Amino acid sequence: EYDVSNENSKITGERLARQKQNLRRRL
Repeated sequence: EYDVSNENSKITGERLARQKQNLRRRL
């Protein structure tokens, strides 16, 4: 069975990582 919640958490993690990189660029 395909785990949708696991896929969603992976996407959320990638989004958080991208936001952190953007914050570092601004500082």
